[in-house]
Amino acid sequence: MEAFYLIPMKKILFLSLFVWSVTAHAQSVAPKYNHDAFVVSNMDTSVLFFKTVLLLTEIENPANNPQIRWFSLGDSHELHLIQMENANIVPNKAHHLALSTVDITAFVNHLNQNNVPFEDWFGEKQKIQLRQDGIHQIYIQDPDGHWIEINDAK
Repeated sequence: MEAFYLIPMKKILFLSLFVWSVTAHAQSVAPKYNHDAFVVSNMDTSVLFFKTVLLLTEIENPANNPQIRWFSLGDSHELHLIQMENANIVPNKAHHLALSTVDITAFVNHLNQNNVPFEDWFGEKQKIQLRQDGIHQIYIQDPDGHWIEINDAK
């Protein structure tokens, strides 16, 4: 009788170890977020926007290519700008980069001081939207029309 109980326990232990190892392997090879890339028509204009309006910090680009510039988005996340003349950029608000700030009112004041228009999701100008989850958000566009959401999510 004793052997009868041990066999199922051995199978359970084996299956548990197998499931654990598959799960651990899947977690180790699962892709994680790294960066976004925007095609831009004029690198100098775009770099000025991302530095002065979005207050992003430019970081080293190991490719050392003047047609590509990198910015930090924090936590090892990046934004890459890639200059392509005659690029067909078709802005769509549903396809946007979302960034968070600790003080959306101060950020809106910064936008106003720099004459940068913003709107809510529905297109109402100069309006901060309150989402149903309690997060405030606005939308702006970069010089090429790419949509960027700014919110106060933690």
